[in-house]
Amino acid sequence: MNRRSLENIAAAAAILVVVLAAFLAVRQTHLWFERAEVHRSTDVAGNDLLAQDALAEVVALAEPVTDILDVPTRTNPRRGPAQNRYQPVVLRVLTGINRGKLFLANNILHFKPSSNALIGKGSLVHVSVTTSGHGVQDVLICKPIVRYPLLIYLIAGLLCAVILFMRARGVAFAGALAFTVLASSFVLFPLILRGFSPLGAAAIYALLMMVMLTLFLGGAGKKALAAILGACGGLIVSVVVVLAASGPLKLSGFTSAFSVALMEALGGDVELSFVRLLVCGTVICILGIVLDLGVSIASAVEKVSMENRGIRRSAALKAGMRMSRDVTGTMLLTLIFVWAGSELHAMMLPRGLGISFRELLNTEAMAVEILRLVAGGVGLLATGPITALVSVAFFARTGHSARPLKQVKEKRLPAWPLTVVICVEAALCIVCGRMLLKTAGELSPASGAETGAVITPDLASADDYYSYAVARLKEGNQPRAALALWGALALDPDHGPAHRDLAYLFAGRKWFPPARAEIDQALKLLPDDSHTHYIAGVVMAWQSMPSEAERELKRALELDPNNANASEALRALFGAEADGAGGGR
Repeated sequence: MNRRSLENIAAAAAILVVVLAAFLAVRQTHLWFERAEVHRSTDVAGNDLLAQDALAEVVALAEPVTDILDVPTRTNPRRGPAQNRYQPVVLRVLTGINRGKLFLANNILHFKPSSNALIGKGSLVHVSVTTSGHGVQDVLICKPIVRYPLLIYLIAGLLCAVILFMRARGVAFAGALAFTVLASSFVLFPLILRGFSPLGAAAIYALLMMVMLTLFLGGAGKKALAAILGACGGLIVSVVVVLAASGPLKLSGFTSAFSVALMEALGGDVELSFVRLLVCGTVICILGIVLDLGVSIASAVEKVSMENRGIRRSAALKAGMRMSRDVTGTMLLTLIFVWAGSELHAMMLPRGLGISFRELLNTEAMAVEILRLVAGGVGLLATGPITALVSVAFFARTGHSARPLKQVKEKRLPAWPLTVVICVEAALCIVCGRMLLKTAGELSPASGAETGAVITPDLASADDYYSYAVARLKEGNQPRAALALWGALALDPDHGPAHRDLAYLFAGRKWFPPARAEIDQALKLLPDDSHTHYIAGVVMAWQSMPSEAERELKRALELDPNNANASEALRALFGAEADGAGGGR
């Protein structure tokens, strides 16, 4: 079998491994939800409560309702008043003890967008479900919505495209990426968390990665060694710049919420310097580009020296420096554009908030990002000349030892490494396949759970949906009742009873802004309905609006003096005086 056939087989096997690994990664995370711990507790009435994190799918959701918050006015007029939005959602739980069941939840969209879970129909969300044998339930939609399946599939798609385009080198790239992840998980992070110096851990990690990446992508030899030495020189210069500037800039290293979260997670168990961690992050940020530049310069000097065996070292150095200036310029532009794109939202803040650019520069977060940009640029400027000097020492000869020019054939790698790669990929395929079958069995549908195949029947009219919703409310199945009421409103947006019952359902869960929006709509559609005014009074009483609640309850008795619910609510909320006022009618 020739080398080209082996490359095709290796590429096909690698694509299969990537696809199986992507499906396995998604299944394993689903399995984590399936095995989530069930927390047992009791409420104030002594009822047993069961709480578990789960994965859920959004079945249906309402339009968000805006609620202006009673907070001091902010100074910037462009930002407007602080407000929250409330979005009732019906979820179907996919994992755990509640798998297959429907729940009604409230997605609160805070006036700070970073606190929001932006969802749509069909979205996967991370929820915390609390239930009891008496039907008490509380469903909390967690902020980190489930994005990982799509992201995993995007990464897998990129790797498959790279393998298809680059064949054997694409397989090597996929292996290098896998090694990078493993080295971070089992070398860099454990060293830092065990109290090792972040600078030392970064040095070990960088050296390990440079050696392995050059072996994966370029092979061993003098060229790889020259590239590694040049990249090490550039990294050292970058580290010196960051260390020298971090003191005068008075950096703390706490540049984001992740820094604070890490500090709280570690507690006092690990003495960690966040400034040194900042330096470690800078090294990792520029590791790839300095190594890329080092390989480019080393390859250029090697090529010049191989094609002209009579070239002097000074001439080879000039050629390397000329190449270094050209490549470094494009690398610097790449670095600047990547930085500008990642910080685009920050650079728009002065115009959006009406602050000066000086104030933005004075923040520690922006100071850190600019310092990383400067350190990366200085590291690139140093990498080119250092690599050129090392490469000249390796490849160029002195003038008296020059030999005539002759054609140098490029060496081809033997076929046996590809055979080994194919065998490894076959083993990985078998392992991933068996694990997928195992997780598929563990994630099989639970017996006795609602499958959700028919969430609500396909009814012909809004009144039919409303009748179905009333029957579900009598059963205590509020999620299916909400779905049916939304179905009625989809066919007839002016269906007053549907708005009224949604208001009562939301108010019973203390979701007052959506309840108020629904009851206001119901009052417009059913102005002479006693039951609607009674529910309006209850909603307003629950929302701490006593005068409006009393007015609506009295209006309910005016329309129907025999409305026992309204009469009882007046007596319970406002005492004998209100009762007497109602009885006078």
